[in-house]
Amino acid sequence: MPPILRSTLDEISLELTLTLPRSKRDTFDMIYQDDEFIYFIPVRENVVHFIARAPRGGLSDGSLFKFDPFKKIPDIIEHHNIWYEKILNNHPLFVQTPFLRSVAQKKYHEDLVLTFFTAEKGELAVSFDTYDNFPKKIEFPIDTIALELPRYREQLKFLKETIPMDAVPKILADNVMIDTMGSTLSLTDWLVFSLLDGKKTVKQLTERSGIGTRETLSVLLRLKEAGFIEV
Repeated sequence: MPPILRSTLDEISLELTLTLPRSKRDTFDMIYQDDEFIYFIPVRENVVHFIARAPRGGLSDGSLFKFDPFKKIPDIIEHHNIWYEKILNNHPLFVQTPFLRSVAQKKYHEDLVLTFFTAEKGELAVSFDTYDNFPKKIEFPIDTIALELPRYREQLKFLKETIPMDAVPKILADNVMIDTMGSTLSLTDWLVFSLLDGKKTVKQLTERSGIGTRETLSVLLRLKEAGFIEV
C-alpha cells in the first residue's frame, strides 16, 4: 500500500499529525526528512514506542514525492541503532552503569520525538500500511507529546540563547581543583562533563552525549552556574 499522505511542512505541520489518531486511525507510520536527516516514527494505539534518525546520504533518493520512503525503514533503523549504540559503547559511564544507559536511551529517544514534532521545514509521508519490526525504547503517549511540546519549545529556546550551539565550553581550571567528587553533580552531569575537552562545540556535545539536546544543554547550564565551566 503506498503512502496515503505526502506533504511539505509548509502545507501541514508535524504537530498537526498529532490529530491523526483521532481523525483517521490510531496506528500509522511517518517518515520525515530535512536537509540532513531522515526519520522514521511509528505510532501504535496513540503511543510512540520508537523513533529512528539517520543521515540522508545513501538512504534518501531526493524528494519523498519521488520514491517510496517506507521501503527504507529497515535501513533507517539499522543506521540509527548502529550510530546510537556506538555512542553508548564508547563512553565508560554507559558501559559501567547499566542504569545510566537505560535512562539515557529513554531521554534520548523522547527528546528526538519532541525534536521531530517541532520541526518547521522538510517533507513528510504518512502510511497506514505499518512496519512492526522495530525495538521498543520508550512509551510516549500522543496526548503527553501534545502537552509537552509548548514547554519543550520554550525551554529549548531559552537554553540555546543561554548556551549557544556554536560555543565551545571550557573547564575553569581553578575550579576543577575543587573536590568535585563531593559535589552534587549527578551521573548525567558527569557524563557531559567528561566529554569536555575545550574543542567540542555545544552542538557536538549534544550529538555525542547520548541523552538528547535538551538534557545536554540543561547539564551545561548547571555546570556553568556551578562555576565548573565557561561558555
